[in-house]
Amino acid sequence: MIQCNIVFGLEFDQSVYTETRNNPQLLHLGPNGLLALLEAQFGISYADGSVQYIRVEQYRQCLEALARDDKSFFYRESFINNQRSTAEALLNMRDELVLSGWNGQLVESGSERLRTFSKIESRFAKLSTQAGIADRFQTILKLLNEHTVPIHSIEHIEPFEYLPTHIKRCFQSLSQSNCTIKKREKVISIPSSDLGKMQVAFQNRDFESHFELQNDGSFSILKAAQEYEAASGLLFSHLNLFQKTTCLVSKDSLLQLEQVGIKHGFPSLGVGQPSDSRPALQILKLLPAFIWKPIDTKRVLEFLTLPLKPLDETLSQQLAAAYANSPGFKSREWKRAVQRFLFPKEQEPPTSKIKKQYFTWFKRKRYDLQERVPIKEVRELVNFIRNWAYETYRTEGTHTGLLMLSGLGKRASELLDILPQQSSSLSALQLDRIISAIYEDEYSAIEQASIFAPQHISSSSAFADQPQDVIWWNCCNETLSTQQSVWTKTELKQLAEHNITIQSDRQKAQLALWNIFQPIQAAQTTCTLVIPDTIQGDSVSEHPIFSYLHSICNNISIVEKSYSEIIESSTSTKQVEVKPAIQADPLLELNIDLAALFLEDDFRMGPTTLEKVLFYPHIPILERQFKLQAAPIHSIVDIFTLKGRIAHAVFEELGKQKEIHDDESALRLAAKNCIALQIEQSAQNLLEYGREPERLRLEKLIIDSVVDFFKRIRNDGWTFYETEKWVEGKIGTIKLGGFIDCVLEKNGQLAIVDFKAGGKKSKQEAIDNQEDVQLISYSEIYDSDQLIPTAYYILVGQKPIARDGSIFSDIPPTDDSLQAIQDRIKDRILETYQLRMTHLKNGVLPLHTETNADVLDQWISNQYAAQILDCFPMKAESHRYDPFASLVEL
Repeated sequence: MIQCNIVFGLEFDQSVYTETRNNPQLLHLGPNGLLALLEAQFGISYADGSVQYIRVEQYRQCLEALARDDKSFFYRESFINNQRSTAEALLNMRDELVLSGWNGQLVESGSERLRTFSKIESRFAKLSTQAGIADRFQTILKLLNEHTVPIHSIEHIEPFEYLPTHIKRCFQSLSQSNCTIKKREKVISIPSSDLGKMQVAFQNRDFESHFELQNDGSFSILKAAQEYEAASGLLFSHLNLFQKTTCLVSKDSLLQLEQVGIKHGFPSLGVGQPSDSRPALQILKLLPAFIWKPIDTKRVLEFLTLPLKPLDETLSQQLAAAYANSPGFKSREWKRAVQRFLFPKEQEPPTSKIKKQYFTWFKRKRYDLQERVPIKEVRELVNFIRNWAYETYRTEGTHTGLLMLSGLGKRASELLDILPQQSSSLSALQLDRIISAIYEDEYSAIEQASIFAPQHISSSSAFADQPQDVIWWNCCNETLSTQQSVWTKTELKQLAEHNITIQSDRQKAQLALWNIFQPIQAAQTTCTLVIPDTIQGDSVSEHPIFSYLHSICNNISIVEKSYSEIIESSTSTKQVEVKPAIQADPLLELNIDLAALFLEDDFRMGPTTLEKVLFYPHIPILERQFKLQAAPIHSIVDIFTLKGRIAHAVFEELGKQKEIHDDESALRLAAKNCIALQIEQSAQNLLEYGREPERLRLEKLIIDSVVDFFKRIRNDGWTFYETEKWVEGKIGTIKLGGFIDCVLEKNGQLAIVDFKAGGKKSKQEAIDNQEDVQLISYSEIYDSDQLIPTAYYILVGQKPIARDGSIFSDIPPTDDSLQAIQDRIKDRILETYQLRMTHLKNGVLPLHTETNADVLDQWISNQYAAQILDCFPMKAESHRYDPFASLVEL
């Protein structure tokens, strides 16, 4: 039988620095690795993966059962507040007892807590179906007392007296089987060097003697303002970084160092990008969004935009666009998207599988957050996700996240299955805790490291061997453990009387102190500490090792180097000449007759599009000619836009109910009901937690506006004639069409009112400057022989804006007649439109933004001086909602 040698470290389960890999007779193991090796020797096997989530739930059920029998149990208050967290804490205490030699027996004359743990254990032993680490170690320790294993020697990194009780007991049992147990000592580098002097002091715990640093290069401290600068400074000053004899130590991510290194042409460290698996793993976390109401709009949109999900991608994109624009499952946009995809008229409908996916997510019953959801329904959703993930992976096999997701679904099913039989439903809090419980393990994807990449470890004590050079990345934000034991001195004494020895607080503190010295102790040639002032924008705290460095070194500042000093002395940097920014070119010259787009027989633009053609022609051209669209980010539409839509819908609906226009109380009630309906259908984000004040303000704003508007028109003798009136016609050769918000009537005279949620200042300026293109367009194309006066009604502040008092009597008259003003504006529309068509016909597209407005205005003046007298002047600012502003600036 081949015997193996083991190098053991408490932190070796995560990562370990070693110069000897792939040697089957020399193993580097942590506690879990040692346990697995011993179990394999005895032919014991357990299911892969953590089972802690099941054990916590089973322990919770034991605590709950005991609580029903004994009302005076010590954990009562915390258990009432949070059952699962209490169960997890008490299970950890129980496992610590087991690892220390407790087998569930009643400790005579023990404390109330110890007696309670014995009561719990009698229940847990019957209910528990999964063995934890503590129980598995107990089994191995019993077997080691009866059998031998082929382990020749074990060298432990940590001092024996600092090791946990169960590891000591394991080593003692192995030593009786002719296994050599000894401490693996570290070799001190050159004693006369700065690094060597520190190592001697730390090894002897001699913090009283002081010495002067020589700055011989063996020890250095690199300081920088932020991680990016620290990474750049480290790469430029440590060209030996990419060697196998170098070890990187960092509890934080090395991703910033990886990214900066690649940008500067250094090899990859292989530390990994954010896991590709994470989007798939989010699906189960988003499950509650489809069970409870009110709907969590952001989580629904996150589900729809996941790159991998149990829903057809094309359907998802269409639903996401509709939902982002009108957050709700009953809005017009949503219904149209569903009808267009699931029930097409002119093409083959999608498969039954796709329809089932849609109905599973969006046509299920939802429960109020104060209600309980049947476990059966939750299990169906979990199994739906689990089966989809497994089948997709089995047929496509290209995404490991699917296999992980299927595993998480299995965990969730197991938790639901072991719930007490009397539990047939779950509260929102219980469901959230179950989902949180299954996400115990972190999943990460590791990139392929360069063959030159150094080894990196996440624990400061994970050194099986001594590297030539140690670089301690982000040597900050760490505190020595001062946590008090959960056991009282009396309990520790009572346990010790029964040969149950729990590692003391002093031993834990000594181990923590021993750990912090190891990066310096392990280095043979050089050691560098890298310390940024901030990490991801947050200030950092000093590492406790600096207290000891300052106590033994009189001149620690001599070995400190700043980022600026390193860059200044580096020969690899160059002076870069910064040139002033070039102003954006206001013209795009193309060999295309762009004007033809607006002369096609089937093209009819709305008044708002006409405004863009007159003032910002690049927007409709880029949309229509080049088919450009804003990137589908799918963020929920802003609340201001939603408020305007809801207000329009309320005025439209109430305009039809003419019998209540003179009854204020009836108007208020109808408006309130209509607002609630609109929010339910297409603005469910206003129902989210914390939005009630905003929703109430919106309700008050719209109701006050409704009452004020109908009171105004009633006092001025108007009646509500039509709403959302479709009109179409021409102004010269310009074909127009659109919906008018409101048409009023008085003694045969008509009037047009356009509702606006806000923008009082801009609309007043448009009236004053005779640039109200939208209102004049509606008036011109309305099928009537009479002059139709127009006005805006601004909801915020209940403010009507018009040219005179033709509609609202409290507006002062104007000097000119309405007909003269309207004719003048119409002429300006035609003249400006003709000028734009001249540009476009010649293949010149004016790009109007705030940065080039002056240059563009000067170009138009020089080229078309005779034609611009009766045209609208260019506006000084960019269009408020220009989706191409960034593109045009380029």
